[in-house]
Amino acid sequence: MKLTLYILLSSLFAFQAVGQDNSTASVNTSNKQLNTENNTDDIDWANFELELTDVNDEWTFHTDQDLRLLYIDFEALGGKMSHLVIKSNNNTILMEEDHLFDLPANTIYEVNLQKLEKGSYFVELHTFTDDVIKEEIQLQK
Repeated sequence: MKLTLYILLSSLFAFQAVGQDNSTASVNTSNKQLNTENNTDDIDWANFELELTDVNDEWTFHTDQDLRLLYIDFEALGGKMSHLVIKSNNNTILMEEDHLFDLPANTIYEVNLQKLEKGSYFVELHTFTDDVIKEEIQLQK
């Protein structure tokens, strides 16, 4: 009796495993069909590499008005930075960060602007080559 029950249960589990493999295979087949239908005629393959190297300056400094965060793309600005200063319109230093030297060159740095009021501010990024990158940001909310 135990042997018969064991064989019956083994057969059921084997049958379920086969059924699962077949359903997975049919899903994969449909995905392959979708992938082969993609039209790649819209891609300019001759200039594809050039399109990738274009720098989009709009995203080097990005202010999220809803979350009141500033994102700075170090890599788009040339790499490693030494320190950051945020100043008001009258050149008063409101925030300063001197510990940027240990961050990787491809960092997207996040600055919390919650404490600042609505208005215009100036961001200064100092590089290791003593260059200063200046950008004006607006807080609208």
